Amino acid sequence: MDSETSETWKEFASRTREFFSTGAVNCDTEEEICEDLESHFSNNSTPVVTFFSEDPAAHGEIYEGKIHLEKLLRYAKKKIPSNITILTSSNISRFLNNDPFLHKVLIFVKGKRSPKLLRSLSQQFKGVLKFGEIGKSETSLHKKYEVTKFPSIIIARDEENFVTFSGNINRDSLLKIFLQYTKNKRSSSDILQFTSDVYNNMCNKRDARNICVLFVNKNNSLSDDTKSFLEKLASRYATDAFRFFYVNQISIRNFKDVFMPKDQDSSVFVVRGRRNKYCAFHGKVGLQELIVFLDKILSGGGVYRQLKNAFLLRDVKTEL
Repeated sequence: MDSETSETWKEFASRTREFFSTGAVNCDTEEEICEDLESHFSNNSTPVVTFFSEDPAAHGEIYEGKIHLEKLLRYAKKKIPSNITILTSSNISRFLNNDPFLHKVLIFVKGKRSPKLLRSLSQQFKGVLKFGEIGKSETSLHKKYEVTKFPSIIIARDEENFVTFSGNINRDSLLKIFLQYTKNKRSSSDILQFTSDVYNNMCNKRDARNICVLFVNKNNSLSDDTKSFLEKLASRYATDAFRFFYVNQISIRNFKDVFMPKDQDSSVFVVRGRRNKYCAFHGKVGLQELIVFLDKILSGGGVYRQLKNAFLLRDVKTEL
């Protein structure tokens, strides 16, 4: 590699270090590495520039342009990974209410897409934060969130709870605030209302991770005693796969079509979404009784029955 090419790569690595790792392989001394990669070489000659994504199973993509700094930078810009959902007034509600245990990062942009730094960070925080992009045409959302400058960032817990990021939009500032919200994400010991948005994301046939505990309330409010023992249960099993929800019985439009007749007088159900099965609790609904029941579930016990149908939910606010 001549000195000019070497300097080009050094400058490229410096300017893209926030998004990519850049390295060089000497095929004279690292024959094994080059032999593993030679199937990707177009003509078995060097130098060859290959781009690899984060997917370890994916093959590299050969860069066929000239080794020119600006051309390389334009190519690399297109390859910055992104995990950002395009949001509009019609889908933002579902985006905010799905994944109730994750905070959401709303990015308001004036251009065609989010800044490359945020696209990169969306991939870095995949699975612990959700990222959404709101374009310049969504004026109703600009008004709702009082956005007057672009880009702007809002971090939301749900539709009603959000804060505006007021710091500088640079890597260090964003890493600091994003890490804070991954640490302060909703705990698995939180008790949430079982709504259609929750069901679209959890406790359904796609959910192989969670064991959902549904407390079916007959009234439109939870008593203090009920709320207290639910919180104690959720806290006790915070490190287990249980997720606790409350739901007004009238919210389950097809209640009698979901559970077997012999179980319809129960107020506590354990639902295994992926298995499409449930286990009903029968007896006095008290803290110790439910601990015995849930411990049995964790140890592999319990009598499970097939869910007759998927839940059909109407979202009725239950007062806590």
